[in-house]
Amino acid sequence: MRFKKYILILISFSSVSVVAEDICVGWENPIEPEMRMLESLFNEKEYLNAKSRLAELDKDSQDVMVQFAVENFGRVIKGYKLRMKVIESNSEESVKEFCEFYVTEAFYHD
Repeated sequence: MRFKKYILILISFSSVSVVAEDICVGWENPIEPEMRMLESLFNEKEYLNAKSRLAELDKDSQDVMVQFAVENFGRVIKGYKLRMKVIESNSEESVKEFCEFYVTEAFYHD
């Protein structure tokens, strides 16, 4: 019984580490460092927060700050979905799709 608990603990930590790892290591990222969204931002907590906050915003607003928020929350949602696709499938295609998004679109509008 003790051995089974040990195995379950190891399995749970190994899945956490896969989620926590950066996927796009080695990809050149031309986005200015202070503007970049970190890969760690694309997690379930931030995804749910972005969905909730996005639902509260008037997407038709002419306010530039609202439009920036819409774009930023949209990127968090898109990045999370792409990152989860990588974690679930670990295919070359999903990695490429996420990393192309990450080095071209994963930045903050402010």
